[in-house]
Amino acid sequence: MGLRLTVNSDDPALFNTTLVEEFQKLATEFGYAISDLARFTRNAMESSGAPKEIKAAMLNELDAWVKSQAPDAAGAAKL
Repeated sequence: MGLRLTVNSDDPALFNTTLVEEFQKLATEFGYAISDLARFTRNAMESSGAPKEIKAAMLNELDAWVKSQAPDAAGAAKL
């Protein structure tokens, strides 16, 4: 049994951060790849209380975005 890691901004006003900034820190300071960030996002979507149809639409959009972030010719993924 594993843990489902998600990324959250909790209380942006208190912690002076945004969800975008949290993802940027994970990538730049901790070296997480786009595939890792996408997995965290997928976990959050799958764990949400949204109706199945909305979850399916969000996951399809995430999958399309991940495909659009394929490594460029130099091998560096866009972020």
